[in-house]
Parts: sequence; structure tokens; C-alpha cells
Amino acid sequence: MPRAADPIDRESSRPNANVRAYPVITLQPPFAKTGSRNSLLGENYGELKAASMSTHLLVTPSTPATFLFHPIEDGPVEAHFFDKGRHGVGLSPDDAHLSQCMPLALSWLRTIGR
Repeated sequence: MPRAADPIDRESSRPNANVRAYPVITLQPPFAKTGSRNSLLGENYGELKAASMSTHLLVTPSTPATFLFHPIEDGPVEAHFFDKGRHGVGLSPDDAHLSQCMPLALSWLRTIGR
């Protein structure tokens, strides 16, 4: 709201960048993992609901720039490739190799001016 009394209310709530770790990209068969799909949609989901929450179908020109983090040993990788690391390693502050994730994301955000 451009005329709001509180300055924070004058700002957009739309993110200008997106950093995703181990993202669920699709909830549609045959690619969706059953555990992720059931956790997010429940066991009795409809195909329309699965499609409405499958982010690869929701990308538009207004989608924020996105940084993806996913160790290669855990499956599909999109942005930076890490040759070691299992699912759920987090930010791995004690792992010299995987701990590069956050500096890479921050560098990427600076590079794109965010």
C-alpha cells in the first residue's frame, strides 16, 4: 500500500529471489516421491491438487530468480553440483565441501543484485 503509515507496509511482500534446498518440484506421478506427496497432500489427493502444487507448472516470467541446492548423490541436481553428500545434510558447517552452499547462494544473490 503506497500510502500506508508504516513504511514496511509500503513494501511488496513478493520475494525478489528464491533459495531452495532439496526442493519438491513435482507432486505428480511418476516423478513424485510418495512420502513427500503424501506429507504435503495427504493420501487421498486429487490430480488437480497435485498439479496445483507442482512448482515446475507454476513458473512464469514473474517467478523470482531461483538458486537450487541438492547434493548429486541424492538425485536430480539443477544448479551447483556437489560430488559428496546425502539428503538432509543441511548447511553442513563442518564439511569443507558442502558448506560452500550458503556462500554460493549469497554470492549468487549479490551477482543478480538481490
